[in-house]
Amino acid sequence: MRAELARAHGALSQVVEAMDAHLYTLRVDADGCRPVYRGPNREVLVGGPLADGDEGERTFESLVHPEDGAEREAALARLAEGDAVDLEYRVVGLDGRERIVADRLRPRRDHDGALFFDGVTRDVTERRQLEAELRSSMAQMQEAHHELERARGEAERRARTDELTGACNRRHFAEQGRKEIARAKRHGRAVSVIIIDLDHFKAINDRWGHEAGDAVLRGASTRIKNELRTADIFGRHGGEEFSILLPETPPEQAVLVAERLRKALGGMPYRLLFGASVNLTASLGTAGLSEVAAQTLEDLIRAADRAMYEAKAAGRDCVRTASEVTSTPV
Repeated sequence: MRAELARAHGALSQVVEAMDAHLYTLRVDADGCRPVYRGPNREVLVGGPLADGDEGERTFESLVHPEDGAEREAALARLAEGDAVDLEYRVVGLDGRERIVADRLRPRRDHDGALFFDGVTRDVTERRQLEAELRSSMAQMQEAHHELERARGEAERRARTDELTGACNRRHFAEQGRKEIARAKRHGRAVSVIIIDLDHFKAINDRWGHEAGDAVLRGASTRIKNELRTADIFGRHGGEEFSILLPETPPEQAVLVAERLRKALGGMPYRLLFGASVNLTASLGTAGLSEVAAQTLEDLIRAADRAMYEAKAAGRDCVRTASEVTSTPV
């Protein structure tokens, strides 16, 4: 029997020696806790050999990082409650190297009721460093993904936006407008279009230059946006011409919106880049879905465009509707 126990002990010792971890057992009583067994490999945790007994315990305690000592002591104080304990702390080794060690302690009762804790301590420095590097890499990847999404969003915005005025470009206006027309027809709802043309805009470019003209276009775009709802679709139709699609808006209400826009566009002078200012008016045409026959977006735009030319023929700085058009399109 003794020979078998000796062989078993020898085999266990070989296993313990082969492990990178340090195994130990603590006994907990009224006076605190004290080690009753310490396996090998403790020197791996501190970068050098430790003396046996109390001297080695004191040396180990002195190597615990000052910022982690209190937390470790508090965890060890809870051993008397008989609960399992897991903790991590730093050790500044005898070789000057800082290591992160993890302690795992599990309670058991001896046959006489004495409380013991079997523990294992491992050096987890490399693992934590790899985890930190992985978290950093993931954070960098996430930031790169967000940056890519921002770049993609900006590219999409530019693809659908007129760079000078911030209005929808013609292609995006057409895409959104067709969707809105289809929705309105499907649910029997009203929708209208307004076409705006800035009067005598060419004269501004000719007299003041294209930079002045661009400033006026930006100012006009801002005034238009300020008069519209969030749901309205505002686009630059080309040159000094703008288009607006008004969901849920019958022709009679579209006229009121157009009049408001006309007053906003001509109400105050436009300041140019070099301190001068210029007055401007606009001619506007409106068309509602109920006023055109084929009822496509292109039909609405053509009807509103003809109404806008009627406004110009009437002396400019006014609004005309599709139902007021007297000329027959060729």
